[in-house]
Amino acid sequence: MKRNFILLILPIIVLLTGCGISQPKLPEYSVSDEDKIGYIINVENKIEHTHMGTTIFNNFNKTYNYEWNLSQYIDKYINKKMSSKLIDLSKLGYSIEALKGLIIAQDGQWIISKRDKYNKLVKDLNLKAIILINDEPNNYFSYPSSYNVEGTGLLSHHVLGMKRYFSVLGVKSHIYLLNPQGAIVTRDENLSILYDPLISSYEEKSGFNAPIDIENLTEKEFEPVKNINIKHLNFLLDKTLKYLK
Repeated sequence: MKRNFILLILPIIVLLTGCGISQPKLPEYSVSDEDKIGYIINVENKIEHTHMGTTIFNNFNKTYNYEWNLSQYIDKYINKKMSSKLIDLSKLGYSIEALKGLIIAQDGQWIISKRDKYNKLVKDLNLKAIILINDEPNNYFSYPSSYNVEGTGLLSHHVLGMKRYFSVLGVKSHIYLLNPQGAIVTRDENLSILYDPLISSYEEKSGFNAPIDIENLTEKEFEPVKNINIKHLNFLLDKTLKYLK
């Protein structure tokens, strides 16, 4: 378990850093059943618990190895939902790290930043698009605090006796349209309240109970977190796949 010494980020800073950032419009495109779509899923079989206390000295992050098997779940889900032919690029030696940023926005246009890899995907594999699905650190805001989390799992915030718990889906999807070019990123930007002592209805709906030992959660205590995250994951995947139908 590692301790996090991360200061809260003021809301105004979050807002200012997003100002002035614009993306080119997506080109007109269509995807047919005959088109080939490449994909890579990189969601490790682990659960992250990010905890923030009254002071930075109470903060910590702990990784659990409970088997949620989200990678296999995502693979089955997208293969069931997509009518186009899907090709698992990881079986051909590709990685998310190698393909991430394949197409970027620059000077109001979509630019191919990794020409050699792009040519192989288009010319050798005849792909229309690729999907990269990754679990990664993210930043979330829930008034009045900003949280940096390591990945999918649980966020807890204890301040002066007030204890709040949130489920976190750190999965992010990157779609790269190959011909014509474009890029789309989707993520779950909202935290789901699992437990809040001031709003009992959340506890009743989620089935989550405040853990007995905040630094050692059992797999059973994580079960409501998993159930909420699966619902959010389904929504994220449907949102991603609609761009390729």
